Amino acid sequence: FEEFLRTNHGKYLVQCCDREIEKGIALLRKADPDKPETVRHAQTICRVGELVKQWLQEVVIAGHQAEQTLEQRD
Repeated sequence: FEEFLRTNHGKYLVQCCDREIEKGIALLRKADPDKPETVRHAQTICRVGELVKQWLQEVVIAGHQAEQTLEQRD
């Protein structure tokens, strides 16, 4: 899976996450603190980008663990 992240498609996914995080931060900077729904919306945008990146990292770790398990069985 790490190889996938080095492909154009993998890089694109990571860039999309980064853009979402940046978008959320930009919204948060402009958000009116008296409008909590706006603040929550910006935080949610950031969090989604972070969660997808975290999920991609977890997939890489799970893949390594699966490979190790298969190698141990051989």
